[in-house]
Amino acid sequence: MSDSAPAADRPPLTPDDERLWASVAHFGTVLGFLPPLLVLLLVGPRSRFVRQESREALNLAVTALLVWVALALLGRVCGVFQDGLPPGPDLPFVILVFLLGVAQLAVWLAVVVLSVVAGLRVQRGGGFRHPLPLRLVR
Repeated sequence: MSDSAPAADRPPLTPDDERLWASVAHFGTVLGFLPPLLVLLLVGPRSRFVRQESREALNLAVTALLVWVALALLGRVCGVFQDGLPPGPDLPFVILVFLLGVAQLAVWLAVVVLSVVAGLRVQRGGGFRHPLPLRLVR
């Protein structure tokens, strides 16, 4: 069999390889949605477990991205409203924008923690279902 054969034509993964690729999908979520997406597309057809875990990691990454973008847009909207107000104390807007930035940081930290916990769990052979994300990828 050549290396150019589609993944569906290749033999199924060994249990060790399944755990490796599932953990790569979860750990890769720290970097964004691309690592779990690549694992899902390239390795997922060869293993039900990898497909399940990479979808779970991808759902977390996409949900975190949507929340992060919503917080960034909300910060922009606050900035637009602030520009239209007469000069005066800007403290409430500064505090609000600061809190939005802290919320964005909290989203990223939650992704890091959940990804590490999930990656360690799948390395031991168990599955992991994230408690927070939207189930957009099925």
